[in-house]
Amino acid sequence: LWMPPSAIAKAAAAAAAATRSSGDAGITVIKSSGGGPMPYAATSSDPICFEYINTGVCGRLQRGEICRYRHLDASHPDVIADRVRQGKLPASALAAPGGGGEQSVLALATAAAAAA
Repeated sequence: LWMPPSAIAKAAAAAAAATRSSGDAGITVIKSSGGGPMPYAATSSDPICFEYINTGVCGRLQRGEICRYRHLDASHPDVIADRVRQGKLPASALAAPGGGGEQSVLALATAAAAAA
């Protein structure tokens, strides 16, 4: 139920007055938190937010909307696997050279982002 701020203030004042006189008014005023929109709680099978991967910012979240896609870093294994599937990275990116160090995977992901 939406109420204009003036009605909320009146209801809160009435509740405070009733509480002082009877102890319990039965009215609870709930204020929304000032936090921004939160990303959708996605699972590993949900699609990836490509705008977030490519720019580091999700326009949907900035507009106050809910984004149903996953927001992953460019070095996340799911992002690298997706880029390999799309042909934007070589298959060797999945078998990280040098013993699977995170630095080499991050370097490949950064190079792919720069090339895209």
